[in-house]
Amino acid sequence: PLLRKHKYDEIVLKAREGKELEKEADRIYRKAVHALFHDEAVEAKQLIREKTILDDVEQAIDACDRLANRLSNLAVKNG
Repeated sequence: PLLRKHKYDEIVLKAREGKELEKEADRIYRKAVHALFHDEAVEAKQLIREKTILDDVEQAIDACDRLANRLSNLAVKNG
């Protein structure tokens, strides 16, 4: 809707906010992976399963960040 309404400044602002959220998600991801690999109580199957889940969530967040960047680039180009 913002792109259709030519609210380019808002798109750029939202993309910046999204970038900050993505950076925070990266920090949380790294911390979670570190904790997972340093927990001696975690069995191999569980470690692999949880690492896969963390990787999938990280990839989804990165995909959202890439989309936000594309929309921001469109807004700058057309604004």
